[in-house]
Amino acid sequence: MNLDPLEINELMLQRNENRFRQVVLHEFGHALGCVHEHSQPNAEIKWNKAVIYDYYQSRFNWSKEMVDDNILCHYTSESRLLHATRLHDKYSIMQYYFGPEFTHDGFFMPGGDDLSTKDQKFINKLYPYPSTADTGIVIWDRFGTSTSSDKLRLSCPLPSHYQFASKSTETPPSILLGITRLDVKQPPHLLISCDVDPGDSMMNLDTLVGLGLESFGCTWLALSKSDSDFEFDRVSINSKSSEIPKRWKKSYLPRNVTIPITFKTPYSIGDIPTVSIWIHAIDSTSDFGLDIKVSATRIDRKGFMLECYIAQETECEVREVGVTWFAHSPTKKDIYSGFFGVADSSQPDDNIDAPNTPTTFRGSQEFTFADSVTLPPKIFMGFSELHIGTTNNHMCISAKDYAVTPTQIDWQIDIWGGTEVNAVQVTYIAVRAVEETAVGDRLDSLLKIGWYADIIGHVRSKQKSIDL
Repeated sequence: MNLDPLEINELMLQRNENRFRQVVLHEFGHALGCVHEHSQPNAEIKWNKAVIYDYYQSRFNWSKEMVDDNILCHYTSESRLLHATRLHDKYSIMQYYFGPEFTHDGFFMPGGDDLSTKDQKFINKLYPYPSTADTGIVIWDRFGTSTSSDKLRLSCPLPSHYQFASKSTETPPSILLGITRLDVKQPPHLLISCDVDPGDSMMNLDTLVGLGLESFGCTWLALSKSDSDFEFDRVSINSKSSEIPKRWKKSYLPRNVTIPITFKTPYSIGDIPTVSIWIHAIDSTSDFGLDIKVSATRIDRKGFMLECYIAQETECEVREVGVTWFAHSPTKKDIYSGFFGVADSSQPDDNIDAPNTPTTFRGSQEFTFADSVTLPPKIFMGFSELHIGTTNNHMCISAKDYAVTPTQIDWQIDIWGGTEVNAVQVTYIAVRAVEETAVGDRLDSLLKIGWYADIIGHVRSKQKSIDL
């Protein structure tokens, strides 16, 4: 780094903190592999060379060759620099100040006294920052048989490496699961549950032998245990739960159950967290379908109320509901949470009355991260409401995203096999792409602790291209 000790000492004596920060950030940019912005391949600047030569010769005593090398030369696209993938940014920390008199067309380059948004995105491409969350999907569509028990457990391995696990020695993440697909024939007794083994390496699906489970899908959400902003848990609601009134003597649940949830660590004053909630297990008896909804209400910095609504019809008896909840600060930069769904008044895109032809509902949901992004995020989802009916003992429903942009999810809910939809709600969590994580705070922390970096494997091979 070209940190002139005399200049740094002078800035410290003048207590010019802004200029000191600008100089250090600029030189750190070089250490990280950034070239001067006016020298990058896409900097098509119409220099007034006579003014340039006169200015640098009179003020800095630079020769014509020095001006050419430091100002007028620029890298070409053949130099294979990643800079060729970005447009010129006149507000970059790597851009010198040039007034309009330095160019023939009056183009003004103010430069930057801090990292610009484009600077942060570009450095993130050079050095992807470990996120604290990752997500993916698993679908089971082939099932074995078992005669040793009336219950059947199916397992599959989870990924051995997550995008935020930057070191192999890092503590395994916590894994949360959400149901996104259910295809069951003859479901008078529906038992379905997905969980993760204590080692967080295997995903398990528990069901009944002979249930007629054709296919099942769930998404997984991996959360770094080192991120103290995350709060989450799995709650099993059944007739033995302490929140159920003692006078309730039946084996199935009452219509409404409310459970107070307290965070392990309260969030900051004025910081009301975002709480997402979904279903991961169902144990019910019904010939007519399901009517279950879970939600989070009365949220404050210390906790919230988990509410579970169950069908009023006596023919739908729900014995147990497994609920997962997940909380994070609303200012969290790499996570965005929301929900989408359909009601009985929703019109499908293609309503074909055929048992094995899906009826499709589609829609879009916009989201906004704490700061701007350029890459589509990953999407986790899970059902939080299932009010569906069946006329032929075949229950089939699926939720997925079919297109994702940096600011929007295009979602799709399919039903088939004679399933009727009254209301379906899906909780989704958008997980920001790893290389999108903001770099500004990282450089701030580097400056605060006085850290410095050596350039490893970076060779500056400038190809000169001077327009004479």
